[in-house]
Amino acid sequence: MAGSHEYISPEVEYVQSDDKTSLRKLAKKWGVPFGTIAARSKRRQWSKRREQYREKVNTAAEQKSVEGEAEDVSQVHISIRQSLKIAANHLQKGLVDQDFNLLKVAKISTETIQNLHGLLNDHYGQSGRDGIAPEEFARALDALTATSDSESPIPRPA
Repeated sequence: MAGSHEYISPEVEYVQSDDKTSLRKLAKKWGVPFGTIAARSKRRQWSKRREQYREKVNTAAEQKSVEGEAEDVSQVHISIRQSLKIAANHLQKGLVDQDFNLLKVAKISTETIQNLHGLLNDHYGQSGRDGIAPEEFARALDALTATSDSESPIPRPA
């Protein structure tokens, strides 16, 4: 642990340092007899406090990591919902305008979203809790666009 002698004590340095910082090294660094440092360490339980400090640091670091990952997952879910809304708009406009190309864009978009959603589920073990699942939307588009030319309510490009 770096720092000036005016701002840090041997006790704080020991408690907040790694295993490489020994009582002997501190005694030498601070110009204090080893026996004095050892007695003070034992009396004030430096080793126990070092372990507690590390546990707190590890817990705090883990919590920050979890919060960061949760934010990332949240942003992905928001993006999926926004992308599904766009695909739904393409679907609606395609149906109203009888535009097969827009329906195709909606289908491809939804399949891509479905794949991304699957990757998210695989990585984080999440399930689709964002309203309509991309899989359901993709199945509906498949059914709509898989009809034969003669059955389709939408003219297909020649």
